[in-house]
Amino acid sequence: MTKPITYQRSIIAHRPADKVWARVADYAFDLKWRDGLTQMTPTPDGPPQTGTTVHEEVRSMGTTVVNDTTVTMIGEHAYRFVGGGSSGQVEGGRKVVALDSHRSEFTYDINLTLNGPIKFLGFILRPILSRKLQGDLERFRALVETGTKVPERSIPTSHQSSARDRASRYMTFR
Repeated sequence: MTKPITYQRSIIAHRPADKVWARVADYAFDLKWRDGLTQMTPTPDGPPQTGTTVHEEVRSMGTTVVNDTTVTMIGEHAYRFVGGGSSGQVEGGRKVVALDSHRSEFTYDINLTLNGPIKFLGFILRPILSRKLQGDLERFRALVETGTKVPERSIPTSHQSSARDRASRYMTFR
């Protein structure tokens, strides 16, 4: 059994939790902030609910990865999902927490268990996927706060981040 790639990433958005959640729960909005995402199709249409199935296709590193997931739990401004596809098994969740009336924290966590020949590339994919998720969440924050997409090259890498940025997000690996 291959050890899963587990990561969690959070950003602070200077918007109320209800407004941030409205974007998190809008599957079509993912196409604007998730780099390489070419398809995100929930069934039924609408925000996540227990039993919603989601078909997604992500173009990355010269290949298209297909995942089909099912929402397994809904909470206040949160949901969990599980599924799999061409890269392996995936589970994770999204959560928005109000920090005060004008700021909220969006946390996205993913556990990916690779299968097939790609499973031997986990040690290479772990940092690549981590940076990709960081960039995705920075684009999400920019879109939610200003309505403007951040160009890819202006997204700081972890060693370029300011103290404010580092304080406003965190990452854990297990």
